[in-house]
Amino acid sequence: MQVSDLTEEPRYCSTEELLEIKEAFWKKEFFSGEFARGSLVFWNKPYGYRWIRIDDAVMILYENENKWEFFAPYLGKDVAKTIGHLLEIGARENRKIIIGSFTQDVGLHLMQRYPGQFELSYNRDMSDYIYHVESLAKLSGSRYHKKKNLVNKFKKLYNWTYRSLTKDDKEACLALDKSWMAEHTESVELAEDVESQEAMQFERWAISQAFDYFDELELFGGAILVDDKLVGFSIGERISELMSVTHFEKADLSYTGVFQILNQQFAEHELIPRNITYVNREEDMGLKGLRKSKMSYSPDMILNKYCLIQK
Repeated sequence: MQVSDLTEEPRYCSTEELLEIKEAFWKKEFFSGEFARGSLVFWNKPYGYRWIRIDDAVMILYENENKWEFFAPYLGKDVAKTIGHLLEIGARENRKIIIGSFTQDVGLHLMQRYPGQFELSYNRDMSDYIYHVESLAKLSGSRYHKKKNLVNKFKKLYNWTYRSLTKDDKEACLALDKSWMAEHTESVELAEDVESQEAMQFERWAISQAFDYFDELELFGGAILVDDKLVGFSIGERISELMSVTHFEKADLSYTGVFQILNQQFAEHELIPRNITYVNREEDMGLKGLRKSKMSYSPDMILNKYCLIQK
């Protein structure tokens, strides 16, 4: 999509465009989860994501009230020219420009290039959690002792199997997600949080899209079954030679250790065979329970993503 198309209604990317995005983004080896092709497709309708090109720069556009937010893994060879174009667009359309998502050093460099025009900001709730795949698969050492015990307990308690997901698992996974949503919206943390409930509804749409585009996006996934009933699933996508991102992970909490064995088996059977070294398990969105869970797996990196906000 070219600059002149910015005022058009959001639309889905074609398969050809998705391949072009993959080629453009993979070259940069940036590990942020929102730059996965799947993220663009899954969240297109709820959030109106679009992708654009300005010269050789590749960005995702998110329109938010009177602002335009550009997620930019690659600002092109001439960064000053690219940002100049973005500022021109903002002035023409009477909108403030936000440019992200990048590491702090990049943000500070751009602040120096454009003194007085931007503020540098980051939101800890949106930081990505990155883990070494082998650690999640083997659960070795004292830091994973409790996780390994829960995995072993699950194996003893239930007549279980693991298998890879296919697009034919859509209805079973959506049924599990529906019950998961019902359980979590009853929690104190979410019951009074309208934004979180809306986000969960958006996520249900996104899961449906993941299955609709499962093959085109080269997604992969895994399922835990107990007595042939699907009780947990994960869906992921490779985002670089080194890394994958886990887009969705749902499980029935009435089964002791189900999340732990799902995470471990997914790493063992889907990530290691693909020679993936690291997995990005995305952000915690500021939810205390989710943050505690992600931290309990001892992330190798917490990727803080910064953005420039036009003054």
